[in-house]
Amino acid sequence: MAVGIIPEKETQSREAGLRYSAREDPAPCLSPAAPKPSMPDILEVNMDKRDDAIRVFITDPVLQKRLAKYLVQRCFRNSVLEDLHAGIAPDSKAGDYSDVVVSTPFGEIPWAKLSRFDDKEMKTLMIDVVQKTYEFIQELFDVESGGELLLRLAARDPVPQWQDPR
Repeated sequence: MAVGIIPEKETQSREAGLRYSAREDPAPCLSPAAPKPSMPDILEVNMDKRDDAIRVFITDPVLQKRLAKYLVQRCFRNSVLEDLHAGIAPDSKAGDYSDVVVSTPFGEIPWAKLSRFDDKEMKTLMIDVVQKTYEFIQELFDVESGGELLLRLAARDPVPQWQDPR
């Protein structure tokens, strides 16, 4: 039973571009004749307010795009992939790498048919990415740090130079 919920007013945050709902009166309306709410009633009102705020916050497309980019930066880009990406990259006069081959003791491999990672490297990469993603999820769902992370992402895009998801 929700006690005395006042209709919400929808507003726009200029800084973050987020929509959020603000109560006209933060306290529940109780007439003098109304029975005093019990603790479960008060908790239900507070949970309703929190759930509404979270729902509006996490359904914001700008925040979702920033969260996706941040997750990829933190869990994939800043992983063992950096080690695999290090080194000398070949150039191509043709521009499409059709003129690039890798010489091995067993013959040449055209660039287009060359595997960039072997099975061991791929396994190492996936283990690292899964671990980093798990740590990210733990932070995101942590009562204190998850909210702080979402507020930081709402305020600023951590990788504005990256293309936004469609």
